[in-house]
Amino acid sequence: MPRSRSPALVLRRIGRRIREIRRDRGLSQVELAAQLDIARQFLSRVELGRHNISIRFLADLGGVLGVEVEAFLEPPRSLTVRRGRPPTPRG
Repeated sequence: MPRSRSPALVLRRIGRRIREIRRDRGLSQVELAAQLDIARQFLSRVELGRHNISIRFLADLGGVLGVEVEAFLEPPRSLTVRRGRPPTPRG
């Protein structure tokens, strides 16, 4: 039987995964928030795991980022929180 996880831990891991995917796409919080028509501060709280989010929000987010909802449920690549701007994509 899988061990249970606290809701706070789940929200933090989903938030980290959202941040990873956003950064992989080369988007800032401001850019992604504008595409979702939400406040940047709300997106920041989501990425930090401080705001409970709905499946509908994850579906909208996945549509903008080009991933399925399941991608947000995968474990983050790193549990280390990186601060600052996303790296500039090189083409």
